[in-house]
Amino acid sequence: MLALLQAAGLESAHVVGHDWGGIVGWALAAWHPWRVRTLTALSVPHPAAMAQALGHSDQALRSAYVGFFQLPAAPEAVLLAGGGTGLRRMLRRSGLPEALVDRYVERMREPGALTAALNWYRALPLAGRDPVGRVRVPTLHVWGAQDTFLGRAATEATRQFVAAPYALEVLEDVDHWLPELAAERVGELVTAHVRTSD
Repeated sequence: MLALLQAAGLESAHVVGHDWGGIVGWALAAWHPWRVRTLTALSVPHPAAMAQALGHSDQALRSAYVGFFQLPAAPEAVLLAGGGTGLRRMLRRSGLPEALVDRYVERMREPGALTAALNWYRALPLAGRDPVGRVRVPTLHVWGAQDTFLGRAATEATRQFVAAPYALEVLEDVDHWLPELAAERVGELVTAHVRTSD
């Protein structure tokens, strides 16, 4: 992200990220706050809130797939077998719109694509390494109350890790895929959030 800002000739930017992009956004805002004008994290709570929730809520069960995704080769074999049957099933269960399931599966069937995606899980830091501290930039966290992967406990705990203006927007009838399922509402929220800092 820092290299992208530099290449674009920007000192700072409004950062919006979903899922892994949200995790990158949290880290960027914590470690380089002068480069982030505002942060909008879609679906994903602050990493420290997530760590807390893993120990005292249903989050460990919701995140059980992560350990499997970290294994070498096995996830690719299981998810891509039968033309991507396992991946297709997982995406459907997670609430991805049917119209996008085939497109996502086809993309992940391209050589190396699924491995590249899974490598984000494989690169998760060990406990205590490079912790993401408090975020000190205006932050909007948007969460779908029907999220298959990320529960309410981590979402509600996120506030304590932001030492700046913070807002939580809960989209009651939306699952994990906020950009796909609620694009217009997400766009409105991001626009309003960005305007508050200008």
